Amino acid sequence: MYPVNSHIKSVDACMNCIFCIIFRGSIYNLNFMFPKIMQNIAKHLFILFILSLGYISASAQNITLNSYSVKDGLSNSTVKAICQDDKGYIWIGTKNGLNRLDGYEIKNYYHLPSKEVKQPNDIVSITQLSDGLFWIGTFSGIVLFDPMQEKFIDLQERYTGKEFPSSVVVGLHEDPKKNIWVATKQGLYVFKSNGTCSYVKDMRDTYIHMMAAASPYALLLDVVNQGLALYDVRTERYKILHKNEKRFSLMKGFTDSKGRIWVSTDRGGICCFQNGAFQAYSLTEGLPDDMKSGQFHTRFIRMFR
Repeated sequence: MYPVNSHIKSVDACMNCIFCIIFRGSIYNLNFMFPKIMQNIAKHLFILFILSLGYISASAQNITLNSYSVKDGLSNSTVKAICQDDKGYIWIGTKNGLNRLDGYEIKNYYHLPSKEVKQPNDIVSITQLSDGLFWIGTFSGIVLFDPMQEKFIDLQERYTGKEFPSSVVVGLHEDPKKNIWVATKQGLYVFKSNGTCSYVKDMRDTYIHMMAAASPYALLLDVVNQGLALYDVRTERYKILHKNEKRFSLMKGFTDSKGRIWVSTDRGGICCFQNGAFQAYSLTEGLPDDMKSGQFHTRFIRMFR
């Protein structure tokens, strides 16, 4: 059974409208039945009634947190990745295996590759792409998973090439042309829409600590011993935006509508990169006023997923 998403807000909205129409209609009728003092009392009761509906609605939407462990069927207690698919299932990547939570029970999945591949089930990321498949990043490269058939797929069944990712995956991006870019701690790879996989020559044997999409055709890369780089997937060239100095490692990032690069760091808080320099924002300073919109908050929260 698929998880059922809550529709409390829409139901409450409808009920509020219905009660408002009925109750306000009664108030209008009071013009012909009661003197003005009774009308005022009725209006105050109406306001209290509406407030009570809001309280009931808020109470009904209290979030309940459930804890799942190995005792509940989780394959491992160390969770490194979480993804919700288009059917509502929650997929959980652990240090040892993939798990599917349907709201009632947990089902485990394990990849069984050749003996040469180490740590194939130590999952660090789960991304569902446009073809519906899960691209699962592990400590030893990429594994494909078909959630409909509930089975793993080896890359060699879908792609041809001399070199495939074999290191820790730190990022994955699908560009508008359906090419898939995979960053690892040993360099950058591209899986072309024509079914080929290749190493990006300019990024060969580079230690990439973080990758994030700056735009549909540009990637932000935190390259160890080089700095923050911007990679253009159309020209397959990159430029260093900021050289490595004494700064914290970058964890997640995105580019806002004004071209500013926002990154979360390891023990360094939130930083903004613009005009060739980083600016850190502390809890006391807060964020710039033009970055306090709901859209920014949504993208900001995704930085920590």
